[in-house]
Amino acid sequence: MNRPNSSAQQTQDRRRLTRIDRFCRLFTDVRAGEGHTGVLMTATIMLILVAFYMIKPVREGWISMEQLPGLTRLEIKAYANFGQSLIFLFILSTYDKMVGSLTRDQLIRRSTLFCASNLLIFWVLQPRLYYDFVPGVGIIFYLWVGMFGAFMVAQAWAFIIDLYNNERGRRLLPMIAIGATLGSVCGSALVNFITSIDVLGTQALLLLANIPLIGSWLICRSVNIDPRLERIGPGHAPGFNVPVQNYRSAFKLVLGNRLLMLIAVITLLLNWVNSNGENLLFRIINEVIMQDIMTQGVIDADLHATLLKDKIIDFYGDFFFWVNMLALALQTIVTSRLVKYGGLATVLLILPVLVLASNIAIVIAPILTVIQFMKVVENATDYSIHNTARNILWLPMSMEVKFKAKTTIDSLFARLGDGFAAATVLMGVHVFSFSVQDYFFVNVGLVMVWLVGSLLVVQGYNELTGVKASSDGSSQNTASGKVTLTG
Repeated sequence: MNRPNSSAQQTQDRRRLTRIDRFCRLFTDVRAGEGHTGVLMTATIMLILVAFYMIKPVREGWISMEQLPGLTRLEIKAYANFGQSLIFLFILSTYDKMVGSLTRDQLIRRSTLFCASNLLIFWVLQPRLYYDFVPGVGIIFYLWVGMFGAFMVAQAWAFIIDLYNNERGRRLLPMIAIGATLGSVCGSALVNFITSIDVLGTQALLLLANIPLIGSWLICRSVNIDPRLERIGPGHAPGFNVPVQNYRSAFKLVLGNRLLMLIAVITLLLNWVNSNGENLLFRIINEVIMQDIMTQGVIDADLHATLLKDKIIDFYGDFFFWVNMLALALQTIVTSRLVKYGGLATVLLILPVLVLASNIAIVIAPILTVIQFMKVVENATDYSIHNTARNILWLPMSMEVKFKAKTTIDSLFARLGDGFAAATVLMGVHVFSFSVQDYFFVNVGLVMVWLVGSLLVVQGYNELTGVKASSDGSSQNTASGKVTLTG
């Protein structure tokens, strides 16, 4: 088979590189004319993640203030995660209709403005601002942040992935994903800075998060109307200002195709395992902070609740900062090289193998330091290498599959994983009286199933794209363009 680019062609392409192209080549293999749109898409996903990580620590503080008779804080958080999956069943049917009736520009604009208006409402309702504490607002906000993180991020990635064909996307997605990890770092750093000064404090976070959120939409809109997008060549989306063709519902797309179902299953298992670990970390941190507050001799109930909220926000702001710093290092230095030399199988299987080793280590030494360290490593790998792998899976698929099936899997099935984690807490607390080690034993079994599912996904992806092994052991892609999946 002929090489797609001869040495002479590659030399000519390098001469046509713009300054932006040359800068982007520091991170991945960027060709002439690809840098401009790549930078815009990197900025888009970065700003959405800045907004998300400005509000994510707040939800942990708010949910810690909720008290329900007969339930521990661990149970309240876990059951709130389960509630998200139920709400998604209703929301997805509405979103499915919007995808089929709105242009992508309209869809992104309405979603962004809806979330921005919600942030203003929650800012007014937050504890100790205008009201002492509105009962249930912590649970409602926790549910809303989960939906924001799933829908807005998944929708942005669907928009980005639809710009590129399989070959171009495999080269550029590792660079664009740097924007996601950089946004996470910046968001966490902003939380640390804002909470460390007396002028603003935690009360300003929700208000300030609207700035990057609106900025992400404005950049998406500039891509819609930028004629230079045509310079990226064949393989980009046929038009931004047309609705996604509404042939099949999102559920029919996912349930009617083996590969999509496998992706849905490993997404569910990933979030089930991750949420089990997150729930246990939340439980232990609450116990440590409450013990510290009691040691200080705090008796007043309102002051106790406020201190607990602020200390948890501070902890998670710092925790997410280190997660995202490590993720940024992995995304910048490691991911593009793994994709180039190791292929999809390598980048998709690294996380379950790492999580398996992590949970075995925690079973041996179930202490806060070990759990916190291993969760930092797990989450950083998930947000960098594994996130890129998950998005590469969608590159050869049609626009309909990306905007419907991807959003459904990244939201509903991800939240179903949280729901199963809630059921694990329910059974562990009220039926089996699990210790911390017992929960991680459960995780070990789940990861083994996740590994098998990931291997089947790689096999299905290779069949879809026509990837075959070459004589030197590398892989070659014999398919091009977008693939419309059938059952």
